[in-house]
Amino acid sequence: MQTFSRGHETPEHRVLKPEVAALLRDMGFDPVLCEHEHCDVVAVRSNGKGVLGVEIERSKRNLLRNLTRNFARGCDDVLVVCPNFASAAEASRALARHLPACQQGKVALATISALRLLQPISDKQTTNTLNHENTAHEQ
Repeated sequence: MQTFSRGHETPEHRVLKPEVAALLRDMGFDPVLCEHEHCDVVAVRSNGKGVLGVEIERSKRNLLRNLTRNFARGCDDVLVVCPNFASAAEASRALARHLPACQQGKVALATISALRLLQPISDKQTTNTLNHENTAHEQ
């Protein structure tokens, strides 16, 4: 799997970027780019009306700065994707306290597991079958 890296990203962060990009492509976004205009992932809606920036965040540390930068660089909306519930809770608290009024309604928060659940059923069944086969071989 090809990974994309910028700065001091964790291995998890580098792996999640192309996964999120692939999930967005499966949902009909096109084109989808990693590391464009300093967003982790940038996706254009299939109708061509709007640019979605995606930030993968493990903590609140750079969250608000990244959102401000993404909007300044042309994103219409930004999706914050967290690897787990704990990081999503931290990001949610920061957004609830500090998100500027002009960005409210343009920012959404999800876990990577939520995006995986939105895969088409056939893709999910294939993934589950492969995961089951890999688990069976490891035992």
